[in-house]
Amino acid sequence: MPAIRELFSKLTHSNVNGFHIWTRRFNTSLFNATPKKTIEEKLGIPSRPKRPPSGFMIYASERRPILIQQNPDKKLTELVKIITQEWRNLDKSKKDEFQERFKKKWMKYLEETKKYDESLSPGEKERIKIEKEEAKILQAKKILKKKRSELGCPKKPGSSYMYFMQSKLSERHNESFMDFQQKLKVQWKDLPESEKKKYEEMYKKDMEEYREKMAEWNKQMLAMGNRDVVRSL
Repeated sequence: MPAIRELFSKLTHSNVNGFHIWTRRFNTSLFNATPKKTIEEKLGIPSRPKRPPSGFMIYASERRPILIQQNPDKKLTELVKIITQEWRNLDKSKKDEFQERFKKKWMKYLEETKKYDESLSPGEKERIKIEKEEAKILQAKKILKKKRSELGCPKKPGSSYMYFMQSKLSERHNESFMDFQQKLKVQWKDLPESEKKKYEEMYKKDMEEYREKMAEWNKQMLAMGNRDVVRSL
C-alpha cells in the first residue's frame, strides 16, 4: 500500500502548510448552501461518489457553526483566518484524530469509486470524458479572458445594432429589458438603410480605432513575454 500511504502523506502536508488552497474551498464547501451540479448530473448520469473532506476540512466544518454563533458580525475571510490559525496550533494528537477519520472515509471512497466506474457503460464514460475536456477548455478561456482584462486588453466594440440600442436606452423607462429588447429588434428590422448607415459608420470608426489599439497592445504583450494573450486582428 505504498501509493496510498504516499497520498495520505501529501494530503496531510497540504493540510498543514497549504492553507491558501483550502481558503478558496470554504466558499463552496462550508458557507454556500447550493453546490454546483456535477458533470454527471448535467448529463443525466448517476453522480460519482463525492471525495471525502480532508482532516482539516472535517475540523473546519465542526468549528464553523460554533464560530458563527460566537462571532456573528465577523466576515467570511476573518472566520477562515481563525479556523486556519486554530488548525496550525492544534495539538498533534488531535490533528491525528481528524486525519484518521479522513483515512477511513478515503478508503470507503476508493471502494465506492471503483464500483461506480465498473457500473458505467462505455457510452457514459465517453460522454463524461468529452464533457470534462470541454469544461477544461471553457475554464482555460475564462482564465485567459481574465488575464487579458488585467493586462488592459482593449475592448472590442459592439455591433452597429448595439450602437442603435444604446441610443434608445433613455426610452426604456419602466419597461422590462426583455420586452424593450424585443421592441428594439422590430424597430431595427424596419429601420431604413439610410438610418442604419449612421450606426454602421459609428461601428466602423470604433473598429478601426480598436484594431490600432489592439496592434499596439499585442506588441507590448510580446515584448513582456505574454505571448499567450496576443489576439489576432
